[in-house]
Amino acid sequence: MNPVEGNPFRGRADAQRAVLDLFERLVPAYELGGARVSLGSTATGYSRAVAELEAFARPLWGVVPLAAGGAPFAHWDHFCLGLARGTDPRHPQYWGAIGDTHGQPTMADQRMVEMAPIGLALALAPEHIFDPLSADERQRVLAWLEPINRTPIFKNNWQFFRVLVNLGFARVGGPFNRAAVDEALDEIERHWLGDGWYQDGVTGNTDFYIAWAYHFYGLIYAVLAADMDSSRSARFRECARRFAADWEARFDSSGRIVAYGRSLTYRFGGAAFWGALAFADEEALPWGQVRGLWANHLRWWTAQSIGRPDGVLSIGWAYENLLMSETYNGPGSPYWALKAFLPLALPADHSFWSTPEETTGREARQSIQRPAAVVVNRDEQQAQMLNGGRGRWFMRHGPAKYGKLAYSSAFGFGLEPDDPFYQDTAESSLVLRDPVDGVRRVRSAVSDSGIEGDVAWSKWQPFPDVEVVTVLCGEAPWHARMHHVRTGRALETFEGGFAIGVDDDPTGPGIAREAAGAVARVETARAISVIVDAGGSRAAAVQDLQPNTNMQFPRSAAPVLSGRLTVGTHVLACVVAAVEAPAELTTDGLPAVPERALQVLRSLTGGDIHPATAASSELRPHA
Repeated sequence: MNPVEGNPFRGRADAQRAVLDLFERLVPAYELGGARVSLGSTATGYSRAVAELEAFARPLWGVVPLAAGGAPFAHWDHFCLGLARGTDPRHPQYWGAIGDTHGQPTMADQRMVEMAPIGLALALAPEHIFDPLSADERQRVLAWLEPINRTPIFKNNWQFFRVLVNLGFARVGGPFNRAAVDEALDEIERHWLGDGWYQDGVTGNTDFYIAWAYHFYGLIYAVLAADMDSSRSARFRECARRFAADWEARFDSSGRIVAYGRSLTYRFGGAAFWGALAFADEEALPWGQVRGLWANHLRWWTAQSIGRPDGVLSIGWAYENLLMSETYNGPGSPYWALKAFLPLALPADHSFWSTPEETTGREARQSIQRPAAVVVNRDEQQAQMLNGGRGRWFMRHGPAKYGKLAYSSAFGFGLEPDDPFYQDTAESSLVLRDPVDGVRRVRSAVSDSGIEGDVAWSKWQPFPDVEVVTVLCGEAPWHARMHHVRTGRALETFEGGFAIGVDDDPTGPGIAREAAGAVARVETARAISVIVDAGGSRAAAVQDLQPNTNMQFPRSAAPVLSGRLTVGTHVLACVVAAVEAPAELTTDGLPAVPERALQVLRSLTGGDIHPATAASSELRPHA
């Protein structure tokens, strides 16, 4: 069940009720576990004790703002008891000290992640969680937290965990360490890319962590450290103001966001950036728009299958799905989503709450986001992100989470199939397969990428003797793709459009499948997806995708083009589109591959274009 199902999120009281509804489903686990809250049996890369700390601490992201804003909360005794036990080395429920990582590097200690909401609790609500403890218990809590100032930390968004703990120390008279904070913040500033964007440390990724970590924590620091560090606080504010328009472009009129990257099980954490703007009283967009973006996103989640039967948030995106999880996703991990409730710390008369919502995301617009190497095109239905690709996709299912050619707010992306019956499928990607050994490759890394005008491009090498240059451009709900493939081996190719959801019986009535000539099309009462080969040389088909591999639809299907390449140089081109019914989508209405795409491809390949595809007039979709 969905614990916030039916919540209209029309005002502050609705948001307060949402936090209480989310927490009520956890009360039995807190009553039974004390400091060690067990919400399930699945494993993580860290110990069960730390996973149970995570489940204990993460709800504080919502509970602390709730209390800071003056709302009653009846379960502080669970947090006080758990904090006293979890930090006591003599107690069986002790969480352990930083460094007890069972062979993992100390800098990867998950305890540091979960120290952050505890630090926020000390900073914003110490009267509820810290002051009621005995003097000895308070000292143990501070002593358990303090090693974060002396322990090496990943050089990514984790640097902020040290900062939040010290903000808590500053509030309660703990061992605040200015030098340690400055060291962390200096590292954070080295991740700055410009135009409102950071990269998540040495990986170079520009995913949700830029919004729900870098800017979220930076704005909290800007508020709580304004007097002690005014210049850095001002820079965090300016960075957030510059980022706001790019983040807004990824939301559509239904409140959905373009799902991209890792940690998507944190779900409505996508709204955390808007809540952090409010907390910082930073009107980067008009308050009515900020409130509308925040509330509309939360409303979309109220209709998704995000809870288990007991109402505990599940691992997954639009439904429970362990396939898409990362090794650091434990049963309590999804409660990171409660970051969205930071504006509950504000009084009811703050402009965020008192200004009526403005409808946003309904107008067509284009957002060229150069630091992230993406172009976002939005129409009245959806936002489509054309992905040049940047960063190191080290994460489980990294090529699917970071390497797809295009992502849509309406049509969730799919993971790579691991079943031999689905090896001929493709979704929002170009698949190249060696026919001799059957090895299948997609874009799993890029050697270079960028934006030229409104064209996203990338260079990638799926095999040692195969080089691909890809260009992408268009306007939602369509986009064009061109691939220049130089290959030293024969290859089979599969290229897919967007996947749409299909009923439990994927071959049942109500699903129209067309595959004729160069056109593949799949249609249901809810959506239409089409791909058209612009060269006319590839075969068209509609493929059912492996169940539970799509982020949004347990069962899905996609239109696919397939062909064979001989040793040499080839150019593949197609036009892809998808809409939600009852909108019309016909191949006659699709444009030609734009001339600017061909020009960019020529410039990237030194003009090495196969004669059969040398002119844009020959790269038109063929019905």
